[in-house]
Amino acid sequence: MTTIRKFCCNDLLEITPILMDQYNEHHKSADTRTLSWYMSTIAIWSKYFLVAEAPGNRIMGFNVAKVGGNDLSKCCQIAHVAPYIRYYRSADLVKMFVENIEVTADKIDKVFYLEMLVRSANNQKINLFERLGFVCYDQGEDRLSLQKHLPRLTEYQAHMTNLVQQKLQQPEASNTGPSVPPST
Repeated sequence: MTTIRKFCCNDLLEITPILMDQYNEHHKSADTRTLSWYMSTIAIWSKYFLVAEAPGNRIMGFNVAKVGGNDLSKCCQIAHVAPYIRYYRSADLVKMFVENIEVTADKIDKVFYLEMLVRSANNQKINLFERLGFVCYDQGEDRLSLQKHLPRLTEYQAHMTNLVQQKLQQPEASNTGPSVPPST
C-alpha cells in the first residue's frame, strides 16, 4: 500500500535516482535546482512537499507545490510531480499527488485553482493532466499552462453571474427625479 507523507531532509538523497531516471527516460536536462532550493521549499511549503512510499520505505515519487498570488489570482503552483517511472505506474501516483494537493489547497489555503507548467512537447504528461481535469490556458513558446479550477472559483463565478443577472433584471431608475404617483 502506498503512503503519502511529508518530505524530510533525509529524502533528498532518495530522490536523486528519480530525477536521474526522468533524465534518462525523457532525454531532457536533469533538474538543476540546488540543495538550497529544496531546503527552503521544505521550510516554507512543507505541506506541499510530499513523497510517496511503498512498503519497505522505498520512495516511489515526490511532488513539490507552492501557493502564490492573492485574491482571484491565488493559486497553487505545482512545481514537480515526479514518479519513479522505472518501477511504479506513474498515472496512479500522479493522480494521488494531485488529489492530495487539491484537498490541501482548497481546504487549508483556500486557493481558486491549481496550475502546472508543462513542456509543450510532453504530450504524455499533458494528456495525463487533462484526464485529471486540467485545461490548457496559456501557450508559451516551449511550455503550456495547465490549470484546474477548484470549487471555490466555480462558486465565486456562479455568485458573480447571479449578481450581474439580478442587476440587469432590475428596472432602471428614472433620472428625472423622484417618481410621483399619478393623481386620481
